[in-house]
Amino acid sequence: MARTASASTAAAQPRVSRDPASFRGKGVRGLTFERRWTRPGVHPYDEVTWDLRSAEIKSESGKTVFEQHDIEVPNFWSQLATNVVVSKYFRGHIGTPGRERSVKQLIDRVVSTITAWAATQHYFHTTEDLEAFRAELTHLLLHQKMAFNSPVWFNVGVEPRPQCSACQPYRALVSTPEGMVPIGRLVDEAAIGREVYDASGVTRIVAVKANGRKPVRRVVLRNGNFIEATPDHVVRAVRARRAVAEWLPVDQLEPGMRLHLHPHRAKVGQRVMVAAGVSAGSAIETGEATLPDAIRLDDDQTTVLRAEAALAGWLQADGFVGQYDHGTNRSLTIEFQVASDDEYQWVMDNLDVALPHVHRKTREADTKRTRVRRIRLYGESLREFVERWELLPRGT
Repeated sequence: MARTASASTAAAQPRVSRDPASFRGKGVRGLTFERRWTRPGVHPYDEVTWDLRSAEIKSESGKTVFEQHDIEVPNFWSQLATNVVVSKYFRGHIGTPGRERSVKQLIDRVVSTITAWAATQHYFHTTEDLEAFRAELTHLLLHQKMAFNSPVWFNVGVEPRPQCSACQPYRALVSTPEGMVPIGRLVDEAAIGREVYDASGVTRIVAVKANGRKPVRRVVLRNGNFIEATPDHVVRAVRARRAVAEWLPVDQLEPGMRLHLHPHRAKVGQRVMVAAGVSAGSAIETGEATLPDAIRLDDDQTTVLRAEAALAGWLQADGFVGQYDHGTNRSLTIEFQVASDDEYQWVMDNLDVALPHVHRKTREADTKRTRVRRIRLYGESLREFVERWELLPRGT
């Protein structure tokens, strides 16, 4: 058992108000709920136009890894939003009658379940208040003015006793512009408004909560890292190489699965030279060039830097780094040359850690002695990596 905590960066919740004057009878309580976005007798779905689309996700090699056709979505939703919601949150097996095929089904599943709980527990003063809550919540979700976290979409309306939030241990680190901070400290400090990193950049904390003591699982990874979370915390994993990724609770993971990681990009304020054969940790603690306590490298940063160093070394021996000032392709380019499946997988594994979101293009080429593959990456997203390891100067 361990102390657990959670921090939310979701949008604000709908407004509710208590009106003691409206309570009916002695001891009878209930919330009144004002409409802001909806009108009585008009369903939020009837006020928007709906399209039929296909949701499709391709791998970096161009292979389709997910697709579902004839999906009903609001016409103002982006294709990216459609792909994410359909692939991640729609319930049921694809190709079966039980598979959700409309955003209406997804929203109704969650909203109807929550509204039924409210009715059973007598949260609202009148039926009109309850229906106003149902309509307003539907509108907010439909128009993307708020969104629940993933466990709600995964479990509510599916599990008989759904887990609506997932926790991490007090000591679990959150990436912030000031460095890695334990999530428990953010909760203790009620760090509302503090900037943190997510997969899309910088966002702000809007709510924190101490969740008591719960069982915590440790997932040990082949690269030496480990992840700790409550059994219901969902992670993105594949059951076999090149299989379709799934969002799975931690307690459903099995040895041999491959986990999708998103390394943070917290910047190191000062370069540390690590002698050959000396671990990064010992060099940081005892070497002459040490980092201040506030910006010491943690395990995740060390893993990323090791992967970057491996790639930088490969590029010096069997690769290319350059940017042309003429021709059709003037993008910053790096290219790795590999001559076997083992070499290919070694480079790809390090790319997954160091440059996970940079598109890769692989092509085969014949040489005089063997057949090689060239793994090429383009774009300004490579600039920080290339400059940190001084890969552009010739003869480095």
